[in-house]
Amino acid sequence: MKKHRLDVNKKSDKLEKFEEYLKSKVIGQEIAISLLTDIYKIFLAGFQKKTRPLSNVLLLGPTGVGKTLICETVADFFDVKLVKVNCSELSESHTVAHLTGSPPGYVSREDPPLITKEMIEKTPSVVLFDELEKAHPRVFDAMLGIMDKAELHTNKGDLNLHNCFIFFTSNVGSEELAKLHQGMGFQNEENNTSKNIEAVSLSALKKQFKPEFINRLDKTIVFNTLGQEELRQILNIELGYLQGRIMLSNTPFVLLCTQPAKRALIEDGYDPKYGARHITRSLEKNIVSPLAAIATSGQLTAGDIVEVQYDGDFIFQREPLAAVAPVTKALEAINPPEKKSNREISMEKHWPFSGGY
Repeated sequence: MKKHRLDVNKKSDKLEKFEEYLKSKVIGQEIAISLLTDIYKIFLAGFQKKTRPLSNVLLLGPTGVGKTLICETVADFFDVKLVKVNCSELSESHTVAHLTGSPPGYVSREDPPLITKEMIEKTPSVVLFDELEKAHPRVFDAMLGIMDKAELHTNKGDLNLHNCFIFFTSNVGSEELAKLHQGMGFQNEENNTSKNIEAVSLSALKKQFKPEFINRLDKTIVFNTLGQEELRQILNIELGYLQGRIMLSNTPFVLLCTQPAKRALIEDGYDPKYGARHITRSLEKNIVSPLAAIATSGQLTAGDIVEVQYDGDFIFQREPLAAVAPVTKALEAINPPEKKSNREISMEKHWPFSGGY
């Protein structure tokens, strides 16, 4: 009987949709997306270990590069709410009770644990332990039970987390990374910075966490620093989200942002230590706040085009009543016939009106 060679690189439609969805939301982290796609592939095949969570994944790297965002995006794809545990609130020995719920006899006995059965009833669910390095060592004992046997003992009963993707994020090595970023600009950011970040992060990981935690991880993913091109893409996505907000406002209009204005926004918001976080602040300060003043002072009519230019200052120009058709289409897009997440609606439906010059 003739044998047929099997194609190990062939992807199912579900797997391709997952990968493309992550790429549309998370910019500049192709390696991280590829590794998460591998995890999802094992889940789709039903090959995951039955006695553990669907995954135990640690996300490392500097702040503002998309670690939390990628967890939110995975949850969005599965149409579930991200269960987020802020480990900075678990920094004292007694705060382990916040995770598991207080035992009998305590005043706060009736307070529910941070993770409940209702939160993870869907398959798959997504749980994030954010800023892991800030958790007290006693909290790690509970985490080891989650990672090893997918169990969490709470005051409301034992939780089964076999159907959960478990993510941890950490900024370990932040001081070393800050030194690494000193003097960094767009000119040298893409040289060996990502390799240096990976080396610093993995070294700090071994110093910060015990071997029994590290050995239970399925994957450790180090996120890249963001370059100018990635920041430009992120700004375009944020402009798309802003257009969605505008379309739901009292006076919907079309926002067009010129290339000089985009470059000025990136330059104002760029900080290698904080990644893309300040891009949003720059957009709110330089675009959203002035637009709010313009809109509330009666200078706009529904259907206008507002163009943003830059010549030392941000300049806003109005082209009246020229965008009635685009606005009508955008308003129709806000209520699509099939259910979509808020992020998906913003990206897929409002993107054509975000002014991509």
